[in-house]
Amino acid sequence: MSVNGTQINCSIAPNPTDADIMLDAKSVLSALGMGLEQESSGAYTARRSDGKYFTVTPGSTAAVVNGSSVTLGAAAYLNDGYFLMIPSEVLRLSFGAQVGTDAASGLFSFGVNITCTPSSGSYLAIPSGMLSVSTSPYGVSYTLSGIDADSDVQVYYRLNGYSSLDEGAYYHKCAAPVYTDGKFSGGFSASTPNRYYDIKIAVTKGGTTKEYATQKAAKTPSFTSKSYDEFVSRGSGLSLTATYENISYYYASGASDCEVYYRKSGESDWHKALAPYKDEYVTGGQFRGSIVNLDDGCEYEVKAVGMTNGATVNEATAKVTTKADEPTVARTVNLSDIYSGGSLTISGYHGSENAWICIKNDGTAINTPVGVNEAVVINDCDYLILDGFNVTGGDKIGIKVMQNCDNIRISNCEISAWGRKGVLDRESGTYKLGGETPNDDAAVDIRHAGFVTVEDCYIHAPRGTSNRWNGATWRTVHPCGPVGIYYMMNESVVIRNNRIIGDGRLFNDAIEGGPNGMLGGGPNADSDICGNLLSGGADDGAELDGSQMNVRFYDNTVTDFLCGVSIAPNMAGPSYIFGNVIYDLHYDGITAGSAVKAGGDGGSGKFGYTYVIGNTFDNIGHGMRNVGYGNSAEYHAFTRNNICVSESFHALSNKETNSRDDFDYDLIFGKRNVSFGEGHGIFDKRPVYVSRADGDFRLADGSPGKGAAVYLDNFNEVYGADMGAR
Repeated sequence: MSVNGTQINCSIAPNPTDADIMLDAKSVLSALGMGLEQESSGAYTARRSDGKYFTVTPGSTAAVVNGSSVTLGAAAYLNDGYFLMIPSEVLRLSFGAQVGTDAASGLFSFGVNITCTPSSGSYLAIPSGMLSVSTSPYGVSYTLSGIDADSDVQVYYRLNGYSSLDEGAYYHKCAAPVYTDGKFSGGFSASTPNRYYDIKIAVTKGGTTKEYATQKAAKTPSFTSKSYDEFVSRGSGLSLTATYENISYYYASGASDCEVYYRKSGESDWHKALAPYKDEYVTGGQFRGSIVNLDDGCEYEVKAVGMTNGATVNEATAKVTTKADEPTVARTVNLSDIYSGGSLTISGYHGSENAWICIKNDGTAINTPVGVNEAVVINDCDYLILDGFNVTGGDKIGIKVMQNCDNIRISNCEISAWGRKGVLDRESGTYKLGGETPNDDAAVDIRHAGFVTVEDCYIHAPRGTSNRWNGATWRTVHPCGPVGIYYMMNESVVIRNNRIIGDGRLFNDAIEGGPNGMLGGGPNADSDICGNLLSGGADDGAELDGSQMNVRFYDNTVTDFLCGVSIAPNMAGPSYIFGNVIYDLHYDGITAGSAVKAGGDGGSGKFGYTYVIGNTFDNIGHGMRNVGYGNSAEYHAFTRNNICVSESFHALSNKETNSRDDFDYDLIFGKRNVSFGEGHGIFDKRPVYVSRADGDFRLADGSPGKGAAVYLDNFNEVYGADMGAR
C-alpha cells in the first residue's frame, strides 16, 4: 500500500469486498499523521489537527463524519478482535482522501494507493507558564497550570523528528491527568533517552475545546555514567540496606579477609553470616554481601570484622530495621472515589514511613480503551499502596511507576490485556504492527524510581505474544514481545509472590531488565525477586543482568521458558540464586536453553560474583552454563547443595573457571564441565522427588542427595539438610 506516494507496511492486508475496500485503520492513519482512539462506547475516532474527524463503530454502517451522521456502504470491523478495519469511503468523506487500486490477477494481488492532502490546520502554542516538565531517560512527568479545575484535560505526546516511527508519526494519548493542589499533573513513558518530545494539550470546557501544542516541549536526558568506584561506594565503614527479610551490607576495609555477624537488637548471641564477597576491583577494596531469611519489621545489628593474617585490623557495627510486611496505613482512599472510567493517573499522594496511604479497590475495575499508552500512571507519590486493582488495557503499559516515586507497593492486583498485538511476519520471524516490532510492553513498568514492591499480583494474558527463537521459516531470531514486569535503574525493587503467566500467550521475558551491560541495569542493587511463579515465555523467566549488587533471586518456580534466570552479565555482584525450582524449560530440537545463563562483562573487564545455593534444576537442556554477553562468556560463582539434572546437555558447566570459583557439594546428573571443584559432588545418580508430576521437587526418602546438604551459615537454618530446593 502507498500513502501519498510512500510505501507503508500494514499489519492486515487490504480486504476487497463487494461494498468497499477495507483498510487497516491504524497503519493508514499513522501514515497520515493521526492516531486512533477508542471511546467508552466502543466506537473509534480519528481526528486531524484541522478538526476534521470520523467516528465508526465495529459492526455498524452508521458513522459520524465531521459532525454529521452518515451511513457507510460497509461496516467497520475488528480483525482478530484487535485490528480495526475501516471502509475507504470514510477516509474520502472525512479527509477528502482519494483511494485507488492497481488491479492484477488474483483476489488479493493488487495495490492500494491513497492520496490525501495534509491538514492545513495547526494548534495554538502552549502558553508560557502552562506546562512544566521533569524528565528521566525513560519518562516525562508534567504539571499544567492556569487551567480551571472543572475542565476536561487530555495530554498527548510524540517523538520529535521521527515521523517514520509509530511513536513519532502522530500524537499518542497519555493517561488522563489529575487535578491536585491547583494543577493538573501526570506523566508518560518515553522510549528513548536523549530525545525531544512534542506535547499537545486539549482543554475542553463548556463544550468548547482548545488544543495547544509545542514541539520539543520536553527532552529526555542521557544516562548519567559513574565510574565503578563511584557506583559501588557506600561511603566509609559499614553501610546497611534492608528489604523485608534480607539485609545488604557494604564494608569498606583494607583487610584481606572479613567475617560478618548479625543478631536482632536486644539479643545477646551473634549469628555468623555466609562469608562476604571481596571486590578487589574497587579502589581500597570492599566486602559486600547479604544476610537472608530474617523477620520483617525488626531491628538488627550487624558486625563486620576485617582481618589480615588472622588478626583483627578493623571492626564496625551498625543497625538497620527490615521493612514491615504490614505497614501502618494512616489513610485509605476508595478507588471508586478517584476513578470514573478510562485511564487513571494517581499523583500527589505523599505518606510517610509510619503513615502510608492506601488506595483500595472497592469493586471498581479499570478498563482502559485502545488508544491510551498507559492504563494507570503513578506520578509524584511516596509511601503509597495500590491494593487489589483489576487493570485491563494500556496500549503499551498496564501500570507505570514514574521516576519521581518512592516507596510504592503494588499489591494483590490483577493485570491483563495490556500491550500491542502484532501479526507474525514469517520472513523476519517476529510479530509486526504497521511494520514495527512491538517489544517490552509491560504489565508493570518501573524505571529510575526509588524503592518499589510488586507483590501477590496475578499478571497474565497480554494482548500480544512473542516469537520463539526458531520457527518454520526462521532461525535464531531473538524473541520480541510483551513482558510481565520491566525494571531498570531503580534504587531497589522487591518482586514477590506473584503469578506471572502467559495464559496461552508467550512473554519475551516474564521479568525483564535493562540495559543489560550497564551498571544500574536490571534490578540494580539491594533487591529481592522471590516466591514467584513464572510460566510461559520465549526467552528468560527473569533477567538479573546488570549490577547485581546484593540482588537475590530465591524461592521462585520457573517453567516453560527457554532459560530460567539470566545473570549475563554480572557487572559487580554479588547476586544470590537459592531455593528455586527451574524445570521443564522448552527445547525445540534446535536451541537448548539453560536454567541459569551466565557470563560476560559488558565490556568493562570486570566480572562480578554469584552464589548459587540449594536450587533444583531439572530440564532437557542445560543447567548452569556460559552463555555470555558481549565479547566474553566468563563468569564466576560459588555453588553448594544444588540438584542439576540435564537429560541431554550439560547439567553444570563453566568453561572459564579459575581460583575465584568454588563449585562443590552439588548433585549432578548429566554432562559436566567444571575445571575447578566438585571434589565432593554426587555424580550420575538421578534424584527421586516426592512427586515431579505434581510439581513437588522435595527429595523422597532414600533419594540421592537426601540429608547430604553441606552446612552453610545463615542458609541451612531455613533450607535444611537436603540438597535442592525445599
